[in-house]
Formats: sequence, C-alpha cells, structure tokens
Amino acid sequence: MSSLPALMTPFITGPVSEHVIRAGTGMGAYKTGTEYSDIFRLYLFERFSKWGVDVVATPAEGELVTDRAIQTARDRPFVAGTLPDIPTLTDNLVSDVRALTRLTSSDLGELAGVTERTILEWRRKGKVPPEHRALLQALRAIGLTLIGGLGRTGVNEWLTLGGDEAPLMLLQRGAVADVQKRVREFEDSIAG
Repeated sequence: MSSLPALMTPFITGPVSEHVIRAGTGMGAYKTGTEYSDIFRLYLFERFSKWGVDVVATPAEGELVTDRAIQTARDRPFVAGTLPDIPTLTDNLVSDVRALTRLTSSDLGELAGVTERTILEWRRKGKVPPEHRALLQALRAIGLTLIGGLGRTGVNEWLTLGGDEAPLMLLQRGAVADVQKRVREFEDSIAG
C-alpha cells in the first residue's frame, strides 16, 4: 500500500493502494481539485469492495438510478425480519387499547382523569362511559394504525416520548386532531 501526500488528497486520509495512485498520475501539480474526486471515488470503491459491496461509478447511458436499485434488490438476497406481534382485538375497548399501546391502567387513568381502579372497572365490565369513549377509541385507532410497523413497544414509545409535546400529553389536553395529524404524517413518512 502507498499513501498520497495529504495536500494532493484533501478528502482522503490513510493508505491508498498503488492502482488508485496510478489512476491519478499525470494530473500535474497545479490542478483545480476536481481531478482528485476521481481518485477519491476509486478509493471509496476500493473500500466498499473490501466490505463486499460492488460499486458502479456511473449509470449506463439511459439507465435510471431506480432501475439500478431494482436490479440490486433482485440480485441480493433479502434479510428476513420478524413481523411485530399484533394482538387479537376483543370487544373490550380498554383491553384493546392496552394490548395495542402497552399503556398501563394507571397510564390510561391519568390520561382520562380517573383512577386506575376506575379503568380496571371499565375493563372488567367491558363498558366505558360515553364522555371517555371517544378518547379511548382514538387511542385504539392510533394503535391499529401504527402497530404494523412499530409493534406494541414502538407504539408505546411513539405515544410517550417527547415530554410535554408527546402525543399522549396532547391527547390528555384534548388535542386529538393534532395527534391524528401526526399519525398521518408518520404513516406517510419513510419511517411508516
């Protein structure tokens, strides 16, 4: 392995192989710097190849990057992942919300402004008073929307992270429409 002088290679640190150096010969001492981008690309391609990644410098004439991405996806085996555990829903609104969101009875009581014991009673009877039903139905809908991509733990984190602006805190303040908007934005994002 050989190294190029640091002044000649503003973006490269560390050893560069002999064939990369030869590719950059003949450039002269007073070039603009764009010539070195080719050396840099060769250096990166060499590094990627050591990691088992084939890199093609530029698309062929008329080839779209998306075409190359599709071909790469076909050529390389996928990595199997596990699907999130999605609970079976019941007719019990409290049980469904807890199963989808991993919120505790205490969490739901705080959200609804009632005691944990009251939430447990609603769960046991399978009935939620009308003044609290819309909030729990919104939580169930949010959970159903997000669970397929996030899993139950992810839904819980999505609801609870963010301090005062966490979706759960917004729901507690009655901002159901704002949280529903966030769900749609998340669903439309690359993460969803």
